[in-house]
Amino acid sequence: MDRLSTELLAAIISYLEPPDLINSLTVSRQWQFTVERHTFRSPHVRSSELDRFATVFSASNRAGALVKLNFHIVLPAYSDDRCAKFENEKEKKANNEAFTDALIGLFKIFHSWENSNAVRTRPFALNFGAYSPSDPGFREERDRPGDLMLHRYEHSFLSLLKPEELPSVESITHFPHGVLGTRCVAAAAIATIAAKLPALESIDWELEDAASPGDPPRYQSRYDFAQALFAIKASKLKSFSLSFPFIPPQNEFFEFPSAIPPNFSPTDDPLSSALYAISQIPSLQVFRLLGEISISPSLFGPTPSTGETPIAQPATYPSLEAIALELNRTTPSGDWLFAGDPADADLINYDSDTYDSQSTTSVSSRNSGDSDDSRIHDTYHTYHAALARGETPIRYFRSRIAPELFDPLVRSLTQALSRMPKLNWLNLELRTVGEGAGLQIFCLGPERPSCGKERDEEPAVRRLEAAWGRGLRWTAPEDVTTLLEEWAGAGGICKIGELPYD
Repeated sequence: MDRLSTELLAAIISYLEPPDLINSLTVSRQWQFTVERHTFRSPHVRSSELDRFATVFSASNRAGALVKLNFHIVLPAYSDDRCAKFENEKEKKANNEAFTDALIGLFKIFHSWENSNAVRTRPFALNFGAYSPSDPGFREERDRPGDLMLHRYEHSFLSLLKPEELPSVESITHFPHGVLGTRCVAAAAIATIAAKLPALESIDWELEDAASPGDPPRYQSRYDFAQALFAIKASKLKSFSLSFPFIPPQNEFFEFPSAIPPNFSPTDDPLSSALYAISQIPSLQVFRLLGEISISPSLFGPTPSTGETPIAQPATYPSLEAIALELNRTTPSGDWLFAGDPADADLINYDSDTYDSQSTTSVSSRNSGDSDDSRIHDTYHTYHAALARGETPIRYFRSRIAPELFDPLVRSLTQALSRMPKLNWLNLELRTVGEGAGLQIFCLGPERPSCGKERDEEPAVRRLEAAWGRGLRWTAPEDVTTLLEEWAGAGGICKIGELPYD
């Protein structure tokens, strides 16, 4: 057995089930080492198992086998009676304490590895999520009168209570965060954790731009997120991907919350400025903002002034090769990027089976008290919740771009293109509702990877397409057109205009 190559042993191990792997550990030391390299590559660990995790991985070869840790933070359980009640402040506090203690405990283990001569580690990824064993999907399925299901905690975002106690960890180089567990983590908490990981090379987050009536003020959560992003000092970061969706109201008469703090200028979005700071990390190669994120022109830094007191030219993006931007139909200040005549609004009714205002469940009552009286249930009404979010009735009339709001954004992007010497791929999208075409700006540089025979046969020049549907009734400003043409260059391919191209 000891004469077999590591590759052959790994191939054999891939056919074995976990019980067989455990029973075969005593075959030989080489076999044991290879099994452990396979078994401990991407473990799933619950926060209740931290002591055992620390003991099992104390052997140097086991810690060195770790490629990705999936960490499941277990929150306090709650009774069947509480399934019919929204989470109160006492429960939120207990959840935040459990969340904080679990992460501090885990990071202390990582920190001890890095300060131990007996434990050898290699760069690995950390992915974590949180759930309560009483949450739907984890608890025993049975009838619970008045059960609110996931609605009981849909406005509860987990927060990090003692960030100063979280030690720095050099071994974590990849930090994805998406759907693992049932609970949402506050965006500021995720960014605060990232600030403790100075060796990060990639970030891939799916977070929420909170905006429901039951959430904290939208501007506060975005401001906290921005401040935490400013603290990230990952000098090796190569890829940053953030999905941060804000779902615009389907009732286009609806007034939705601003994401700008009250003491800020309407055009001064702290989150866009923080994302600009991330994009300026010298090592960054890929920058992606997805989920139809709501941003302002400050995403591309201060705009150079043409007046008597010009602003200093913003810094360059020395390594940036690829950008993806999925723009929201709204601005951070709570305005629409689209205009229209309210008299043109179409009324589209939901199916009465989906939103029945006469259902046996009464109007949603968000009890702010901490009563544990199980005889008094909170209630959730789908129709009234949708009404409060602007989700119903559906009233569409905004179909054309508002140039006074959109032009500064696209102008700031085109001005930034000249400061991106290595850019080889850019895709900006602004989608519309209904069947009409939206707007897209697509750039390809000469050093882009080949994409099949047709792409290989294209000349190695810059290619730029800026296209939008006629229904948007938008005309690209002259300076924007000039900047786009300058990026494509004299020998490049440049197409700018309404679809179909003239």
